[in-house]
Amino acid sequence: SVEHRDFRRLYFLDMLADNGGVYELKATAALNNNNDLQIINYLLLAGLHHGKLVNFGPASVEYRFISTSLTPEERKNVFLDIRRRDGSDEECSRLQKLLHDLLKDWGMFLSIELYSEALIHFLGGHQKAICPVEISADGRVLGRQKITLLRQDTGLHVSAIWQHLSSYEKNLWKFLSYTGLKKLQWLNFSKNTVQLITLKK
Repeated sequence: SVEHRDFRRLYFLDMLADNGGVYELKATAALNNNNDLQIINYLLLAGLHHGKLVNFGPASVEYRFISTSLTPEERKNVFLDIRRRDGSDEECSRLQKLLHDLLKDWGMFLSIELYSEALIHFLGGHQKAICPVEISADGRVLGRQKITLLRQDTGLHVSAIWQHLSSYEKNLWKFLSYTGLKKLQWLNFSKNTVQLITLKK
């Protein structure tokens, strides 16, 4: 159980051996990076260092060992980079405080989906915080895309990018230009640093 204030998320481990090793069992064509990230998330939450992925999908059973040396102290050694945030924005300040509290409680390196889910919860839940936004070009509506909104004119984007950051930012600017939004608050988790960046038209 992962908790912060009134947010709670349950995870179910497939197998725990002698309270020291996590086994994650799969039945897929092949193991992939997402499977590695899943078991690392479990190891960090359980305060353990070693796990094993076992895949019964192929003709021959496939497995690999996954380990992490991160300690709770290292995971809470977090740098929150706010140099590019809009300090005059009340919603941005609220987001920064919420993020600070989450990181102080949980530390870094957990699943990016967990942080996103918690932020959406504290923004009012899926029904309130996730809304369709019109995508348009040259005065013509091309479609709608659901995104997380801090308010009607401000979107929230959460990522975990540590390479090609400038290319990723260009794509976010392009997305923003095709919407009626005025701002996009971008949270990027990268190793032990979280950047809070305001993209503003």
